[in-house]
Amino acid sequence: MKTKKILATMGICVAMATTSVTAFAAPAPNYTEMSMENTDIQPRVNWTGKARLGTSVYYNVTSSNNIFRDSPKVTNHSGNPGRIKVRIINSKGEQVGKAKEIKAGSSVRMDRIPALSGTYTLQAKALDKEGSYTISID
Repeated sequence: MKTKKILATMGICVAMATTSVTAFAAPAPNYTEMSMENTDIQPRVNWTGKARLGTSVYYNVTSSNNIFRDSPKVTNHSGNPGRIKVRIINSKGEQVGKAKEIKAGSSVRMDRIPALSGTYTLQAKALDKEGSYTISID
């Protein structure tokens, strides 16, 4: 009986030893190295539209859900009645960066909006004359 136990134990040890040797002796798998170009993608709002602006209060012009950081360029199209003042407001109602004046036919770059900052709204008001203004943001 003792001999059978010893033989069984030795058989298990031999099986385990050969299994681990087989695993160590296996050839390494072939890996293909892939290279990818790193491209900096920063989608931005691209909007053009008309807004009826008055001179006493700011009006909401357009909104965007901001995932990437952005410094949008705002254009007050030529042919508009006059200068406008624009600002960016976050979802908490706080102003992001400084308000900026834009002459008709000119553009300004707004201050940076942080990435993942939620929805922000471009607001504008007329400085010289109430009317319909064509405004672009990109």
